[in-house]
Amino acid sequence: MDAILRSSISGAKKTQIMYRAYLSVAQLNEYLRDLTEKQLIRYEEDSRIFRVTDRGIRFLNVYDEISELVTVSEERPFLKELATPLPSPEKAEIMMKPWV
Repeated sequence: MDAILRSSISGAKKTQIMYRAYLSVAQLNEYLRDLTEKQLIRYEEDSRIFRVTDRGIRFLNVYDEISELVTVSEERPFLKELATPLPSPEKAEIMMKPWV
C-alpha cells in the first residue's frame, strides 16, 4: 500500500502505479479497491489518474513515524539481538530442559 500511495502523490495512471509498486494487474486492482474504499486514494475519471487524498497523506505520515520508531538501526546494536529469530520448537524444547 505504501508504494501505491507514494506512486500516486502527484497523480499517476494505473499502469504507472503497477510498474512502480511491482504488482500484477489483479493485485493492483484489489489494492486500489481497498484504498479507495478507505478514502486513502481517489480516481479522477476525466484524466484517468489516481491521486492520494489528504487522508492518504496523513496515513503515510503516521506510517513513516511508526516505521522510524521500530526500525533497528546501527546506532542501537542491542536491538538487533532482540530482533533475532526465535529458535525452532524442537531447539527451544532442548534449550528448556533442565540440566541434570
